[in-house]
Amino acid sequence: MARLCECGLSDREVEICCLYALGLNGKTIQQYTRDGRHFQNVGLIRKKLGLGEHDRNIDGYIRSLLK
Repeated sequence: MARLCECGLSDREVEICCLYALGLNGKTIQQYTRDGRHFQNVGLIRKKLGLGEHDRNIDGYIRSLLK
């Protein structure tokens, strides 16, 4: 989680990353958080983490940070 905070992610963005780390997919996270901007938020998260749009799945990247 410290790595995520170092990248300048907001608390909400860290929360979304944690849900990905638990194994939830984007659609499920969007329904859980009731956030219509979920996929826009993920785009901002990807940018802050230095991931390109097509580099890799954000869920896999988040899980790799935990290893």
